[in-house]
Amino acid sequence: PFRLVVQTINDFAFPPRGRAHGISCPAELLRASEYPVIISVENHCPKLQQERMAEILTTVLGEKLYVGDGADVSPEALKHRVLIKGKKLRALHAECARLSQREPWTAER
Repeated sequence: PFRLVVQTINDFAFPPRGRAHGISCPAELLRASEYPVIISVENHCPKLQQERMAEILTTVLGEKLYVGDGADVSPEALKHRVLIKGKKLRALHAECARLSQREPWTAER
């Protein structure tokens, strides 16, 4: 189920890039926002399961997954990006960064 949720977010969270509103496109997609989507995770998983979640997030979302510390980043700069929010996510954040080969963002404490 987690992979399906992440895949659905990936498929429908943002309007298609490079399309003007005048081009034939389902009305539902035109209502989607370009601004970041924040996934709030209530995490009670052991480290091994967090690593699996990170693998799914990085595989499915790819470059849409924001991996950074969030300091002084505007919503405008985060268009078409997905942010993960939650407590006790250090293992998940570190694994996402490792899998995407980017620097990890600061975990919320």
